[in-house]
Amino acid sequence: MVVHKNVRSTVEKPSMYYDDDHVYIVNGQKAVSENVGEDNEFIGFEVEEEIEYGKDEYIALQAQQVTSCENMIIELSEVVYA
Repeated sequence: MVVHKNVRSTVEKPSMYYDDDHVYIVNGQKAVSENVGEDNEFIGFEVEEEIEYGKDEYIALQAQQVTSCENMIIELSEVVYA
């Protein structure tokens, strides 16, 4: 996992996207306009945090979360039907 902070782009990124080898999670994206009308003008987007996972790493993380949710459901059902 690699965490990129304050990434800027002229293109708005989706909250999750992927390529052949990685999955990217985008958090805290906002529109930015700086120095409008000057030589160093920037109009685009800034991402507070972009997390890059290897695909295998992301799949393992999702499987772990599913297992955790399943365990919580089982525990809750035991309480409800006790």
